[in-house]
Amino acid sequence: MVEEFIDSALIIDDKTTEVEKLLELLEQKDIWVKHHLPEDLIKQTTVFKNRKIIFLDLYVDEAKELVPNIALIRNIFSKVIGKKFGTYGIILWTKHLGEIDEFKKRISNDADQYDLPMFIIGLDKSPYLQSNNYSGVFEEINSKLKESTAAQFFMEWSTIVRTGKDEAISSIYSLIKDYNIQEENLKFILCQLAQNYTGIPYSKAVDYPLHIDAFKAFNDMLHYEVANGAEPESNLFDNLDEIYFSGTSATTNNYKYSVKNYIKGKMDDKSIKKDNVILSSAQKKDNTNKPNISSIENEIHSIYSEVNTKLLLENSHINQEFIIPGNVYKICKDESVLKIDAAEMPQNSTPIAIELTPPCDFAQMKMRAPRCIGGYLTDFENFDIVPTKDYLYKEVWPIKIDGYQKSQMIVFDFRFFGMVNEKELKNPAEYQILFKTKDKLFADILQKFSSHIARLGLAIIK
Repeated sequence: MVEEFIDSALIIDDKTTEVEKLLELLEQKDIWVKHHLPEDLIKQTTVFKNRKIIFLDLYVDEAKELVPNIALIRNIFSKVIGKKFGTYGIILWTKHLGEIDEFKKRISNDADQYDLPMFIIGLDKSPYLQSNNYSGVFEEINSKLKESTAAQFFMEWSTIVRTGKDEAISSIYSLIKDYNIQEENLKFILCQLAQNYTGIPYSKAVDYPLHIDAFKAFNDMLHYEVANGAEPESNLFDNLDEIYFSGTSATTNNYKYSVKNYIKGKMDDKSIKKDNVILSSAQKKDNTNKPNISSIENEIHSIYSEVNTKLLLENSHINQEFIIPGNVYKICKDESVLKIDAAEMPQNSTPIAIELTPPCDFAQMKMRAPRCIGGYLTDFENFDIVPTKDYLYKEVWPIKIDGYQKSQMIVFDFRFFGMVNEKELKNPAEYQILFKTKDKLFADILQKFSSHIARLGLAIIK
């Protein structure tokens, strides 16, 4: 696993003699590697390019105690890694395995200084130094990584995506075998891929960033290659009974919740553990537990809101001038056929509208005027007070929206449907664009709206 993942490595150690054999081993594996002394890195003025693995001596200065050494490492990382280094893992190449937790604790506070590692594992270098035989290094690293779900997933995913990326690119470039016409013909194909992605008519694509849609189209091909070529080395989720979310704050870190009993955003009491012991019925009813349980629930929702936003929404490359199906707008004008009455929304909600013209009509320029549905953004904690009605769409929560402190949920009301003048929709004083829904979310909204609008019924005297 690790040999397929690592294509570059960095070694930070104050003793050259202790890493000579490690350098040789990595080079034999065709891994680009370089060793740096800590005192040289302190003087470094530019950040390094990404290295997938950093072998790091915990005591980079043998004359200092543990905490000053960790402070020195943090200072080095702020100089050589920075905020655009990319993903990597750390192997603490040390004689002091018992002190790794302290290193993890202190380095976790530096997220605003440099990219934090995806994983940190320890490797005792003493046996290798004593025997002067490094042949078992990769076997031990693999063994350690298999104990870490985070490390194993990160490395397998990175390897699969790298392979899938190459396959996706080759599958298109190999279609044009004549290099004399490759440039021209590939540009034609890429343009077609881009235009096909959103279906924007060529007459409207002059000032539109069409190359961004070409990137998105390649993402879909990458997805195809990954799905068809992925062969995970193991099942990371083979024991659902042992997968838990632990509280991270000082008042909740002795509470855990089972993934198996966390259903539809709700915490089942069966999932609650305190100090790794399932709570008794009396403890579950004890009100002193409630604030802690609520805090963990908020932690999970906060994380889910970040993930859902990446899965369902596009916040970049949106433009008020381009009206595209799936665009979501804040309704700023007082008078709008799409604006829901304040009495029908939870307090402090934001009225919104989504452009819902079917993509085929949009691509063939049959839309005449944008077709929109009204709704609102509201704090996700209002989920229970939003009524369950067949004319309401409230599948999306929680999500994170720029400018909103709390996680939000999206509600659309299918009763507020109509055409909007294109000039109005391009005016941010009337309709301010917020984000665009990705294909899966847009298709789900359109399908549920179609189902609602096509309902049949009979007026019967009963």
